[in-house]
Amino acid sequence: MSSYSIPPRIIPDAWSSGRTLRFILSQYEPLFKSIFFRPAQVRTEDIQARFINQVVSSNITHWSMFVGAQMFRALRQDAEHPNVERFIPWLDRLDRLCLVSENDASLDDIVGRLNGALELSFLRYLSSSSKHGFTLIRQIAPTFMQVACADPTVWPRDPGSSGISLAHALVSPRYVLGRFIFVDVLTSLTFGVPPVVEYDTSHPIIPTIQAHPIEWVNGCPFEFVFSIARINQWRARRPDQRVGHDRILKEIEADTWAWQPRCDYGPETESWKVVMRHAVQEGWRHGVLIYLYMGMCGATSHDSRVQSAVRQISKLHTTVGSQGLAAGIHFNMPVLLAAIAARSEADRSKFGASLSKSGKRNGMLMSCVDFGLVLHHLWSGAGANGGPVVWDDYVDSMGTVADVTH
Repeated sequence: MSSYSIPPRIIPDAWSSGRTLRFILSQYEPLFKSIFFRPAQVRTEDIQARFINQVVSSNITHWSMFVGAQMFRALRQDAEHPNVERFIPWLDRLDRLCLVSENDASLDDIVGRLNGALELSFLRYLSSSSKHGFTLIRQIAPTFMQVACADPTVWPRDPGSSGISLAHALVSPRYVLGRFIFVDVLTSLTFGVPPVVEYDTSHPIIPTIQAHPIEWVNGCPFEFVFSIARINQWRARRPDQRVGHDRILKEIEADTWAWQPRCDYGPETESWKVVMRHAVQEGWRHGVLIYLYMGMCGATSHDSRVQSAVRQISKLHTTVGSQGLAAGIHFNMPVLLAAIAARSEADRSKFGASLSKSGKRNGMLMSCVDFGLVLHHLWSGAGANGGPVVWDDYVDSMGTVADVTH
């Protein structure tokens, strides 16, 4: 096996590094098979071509993905005890490089730094700590705003907002915007922290014919990303207020129930994939409802609406879980949300075991977090003996186990 290393003082020109490009592609290609939500008209070759274009778009992106390829190889060689921590010094160096801004940098250069930084944040969550991953996301927020504000179509529609239009950013052809938004939104949800940038959510979601690429990989419809972002922002603006009949709450609830699954994946010879896609998307629907009722409405986990959503995710988990690791990766967030609200020991045990299996092996966004410890803290504290919990109980448990704010 060839040995690869980043030179100690310089980052080489990505365009002249064909050897490393081949290595990167060889390690990332197996991940393409897990893109169950790829539209029918998008071939594997198209994904590969887009991937290569991204790799060579900038030196930072190229070498960030090179380190990622090294880590994926280590994970495959020793799935039980991978030593991915040895790559942290490389990540440290690349972190510093992607945060260095140049006054005469072109927009393409800035986009390249943003792409590289997003890859690094994912690798941080995979290898080191939630704190380092979140810190990098927060540090690259100004870079994201530079890229976003260069496009007048995503400027705010609300005169009172200083954020970008979330609806327009999610349908922007510059896909790096959607990728950053997805990471920011899921980080805010998972850790209970405010989003790192402000979004103008006054404009309704913009329907599209084809699913956004973030949905191809994560299985979460971008309509639900929009709803989660609205809840995150509402919570950040009203940290001490919870309501039962707020206009925004009713809008999000109605939108969540009204959403219709997309079926643009073309003819499928394997029926289980059709069932799995619908199950994952339904899981996200019920996960959003749990977050809405507990995180915004102030309901406890024993609320009948919350328990109804937990039951649905529990049933869907049986379908998705039966398909193994490749299918389950898309279902981790709905399972986490159901686990937070789980009342019975049977559901707690099932959800906890599922999340414990996630870990580093499947590339879950927050795979460095031991969700088993977070849930144990919650269930042995506020939720002891099946007792009711509120969303802030979960946030407190997460903060105790994986504090990202200090």
